[in-house]
Amino acid sequence: MRQYLTPPSRRTAVITGASGGLGAATARALAQDGFDLVQMLRSDCADIAAETGRLGISCSVLSDADVTRSVKTAMDSFGRIDAAVFGAGRHSEIMQAQEVPPPPAASKDCFDYDPHYTRDFFDIPWAAWRDDYDMMVLAPMRLAKAVLPLMRAARSGSFVAISGIEAGQPRLPFPLGPTRLALQDFIKLLADR
Repeated sequence: MRQYLTPPSRRTAVITGASGGLGAATARALAQDGFDLVQMLRSDCADIAAETGRLGISCSVLSDADVTRSVKTAMDSFGRIDAAVFGAGRHSEIMQAQEVPPPPAASKDCFDYDPHYTRDFFDIPWAAWRDDYDMMVLAPMRLAKAVLPLMRAARSGSFVAISGIEAGQPRLPFPLGPTRLALQDFIKLLADR
C-alpha cells in the first residue's frame, strides 16, 4: 500500500522555459503558491527571477551538463525537488532559426493558424525536424533523467510537460506537431514507470 506524506510547508520546482509564455505563467503561479523555484532559461533570467523572487539560471535544456547543474543547484539550495515542469520550446522559433518563412497570413514573428496554408511539410529542412525533436522530446527526457532518481528516492514528485493540441490534432499549419505526440508518449511511459 502506498503511503502519502503531508506536503512540506516549502516545496521546490524546477521549471524550463520560464522566460516567457506558459513556462513564465507556470513560474508565476508556483511562486505565488509558495514554491521555491529554480527557473531554467536560455537567455537572461534576471527579469523573471526578480519578478518571482526566485532563483533563475541561464542554461540550455539541450545540454546534459546544464540540466544536471540546474538540478544540482535545486538540491544544494533547497534539499528537494517536488516538481519538474518542462515548458521550453516553440515550433516557431525552430522554424525561424532554419529560415522557414511563416505562412502568408501570419505576423512576421510567429506561425499563427492559417486555414489556407499550402506549404508542403517536406519543404521544411531536415534540420528543423531534428531541432524540434531535440527540443520537444529529448530535452524533457534529459530533465526527467536528472530528477527521476531524486523523486523516486523521496517517493514523491510530479513531472509536467507543457505540450499542445498538435499532439492529438495534427494540422498542416503546424507541421512540426508530430513531435508533440512523441512528447506525449514519452510522458505516458514516464508515468507508467
